[in-house]
Amino acid sequence: MRMEEAERTSLREFTEDIRIGLSATPKKIPSKYFYDARGDKIFEKITHLPTYYVTRSETEILRRNAKKILEPFADGGCNLVELGPGDGQKTRIFLNELVRLRTIPLTYTPIDISRSVVRKVSASLLREFSQIDIRGLAADFSAGLHALKNDRQRKLVLFLGSSIGNMNGRETLSFLKKLRATLRTGDRVLIGFDLKKEIGLLERAYDDPEGVTREFNFNLLRRINRELGGSFNVSHFRHHACYNPILGAMESYVVSAKVQRVRIRALKQTFSFDAWEPIHTEYSFKYSEAQIYSLSRSVGFKTVARFTDRRGYFLSALWEV
Repeated sequence: MRMEEAERTSLREFTEDIRIGLSATPKKIPSKYFYDARGDKIFEKITHLPTYYVTRSETEILRRNAKKILEPFADGGCNLVELGPGDGQKTRIFLNELVRLRTIPLTYTPIDISRSVVRKVSASLLREFSQIDIRGLAADFSAGLHALKNDRQRKLVLFLGSSIGNMNGRETLSFLKKLRATLRTGDRVLIGFDLKKEIGLLERAYDDPEGVTREFNFNLLRRINRELGGSFNVSHFRHHACYNPILGAMESYVVSAKVQRVRIRALKQTFSFDAWEPIHTEYSFKYSEAQIYSLSRSVGFKTVARFTDRRGYFLSALWEV
């Protein structure tokens, strides 16, 4: 899919998802829309916050275990497919090791709904790894994976950063089944899972005292203003994050602080808010090791290895078709 086509498709989907979400009861906005160019920058700040352990824990795992993960790809080549590459820092760990192992042919395929992320990470990594064939796809994960269905090169698919936690149980199963159907015998996936842990630690990670995560959530409203002609006044909303022990998930909301109406020109609609009415913006599901193992079996993957950080906060699961 060309960047221009992806851009038009993304805007149409964004418009329709906002119409559906703000018309629902309770109101909701899919968390994938956090990630426009401004949202990408805010999230990068989040990953460096002292209370946000996820990035540090996963990076520790990858640095310690990259060789074990990648050695099977040393002979015969590899297409390293990354769903949601972010700033490419974790990617560099893998590409450096694959180059050291003299993996030929070597392809890197970043897939992200944010065209700015795909452009930025592709350009940055191409400057460092000129010998690698980089094929960026600006698309959602489903469309991106479908585009790779006929690729015969052996693949290692990376789904890092606990992104799988943003899906509910039904969505997770659907996504993993589609992923499994895309892959061939011998292909592998490495998925990051945030493990269940002390509730205070979770809530500090998702509602930092610096207010960066608050701005990340408010950027959703600002994005609607920028791209769809919305009239959200962010000062009339509050950010709220809490852990739901029944669901085993962190939940994030932006909450209307007053009775108000918001016009969105692109939709030709006005939406009414009661005082303290929430818009749900994100789930971040946490897992036990038993749940992760059960999930792999239910969709037909074989567990090759499981890696955890020293504190036991995070788990990287290596599965094979």
